[in-house]
Amino acid sequence: MRTYLALTLLLAILPVSQLHAAEEEAKQEGPKKALYHPISEKFVVNVQDGSKMRFMQLKVQAMTREERVGEAIEANIPALTHTMIMLLTQQDAATMRDLQGREQVRAQALSELQKVLGEVAGLNEGLEAVYFTDFVIQ
Repeated sequence: MRTYLALTLLLAILPVSQLHAAEEEAKQEGPKKALYHPISEKFVVNVQDGSKMRFMQLKVQAMTREERVGEAIEANIPALTHTMIMLLTQQDAATMRDLQGREQVRAQALSELQKVLGEVAGLNEGLEAVYFTDFVIQ
């Protein structure tokens, strides 16, 4: 009976110790690799520039370190694209030409895309950054 009890305890403890070993190994590896996902091919929207309308074209990339978040991004491109178009069409040329203004819009884009992923995919975390990778105002 003692042997059976000792063996049962050993088997119960073994998976926990393996879990701790896996956690330690993950900590030693450092942060996970960044994964980038385009949000639409490119965005072309009208922006107000004083009394004139201008075209703004940009590409947007979303960054995560989790495969499941990347899959959620890919699966929900229409909702994410719509959100970006709505955000970008609210901007004016002066805001987007200004570095601080552009960074504020980028932060707002991150917040809005995180909100959409929470609503449509149930993911409330994992989207770490949004980058404007191409930018032109004409």
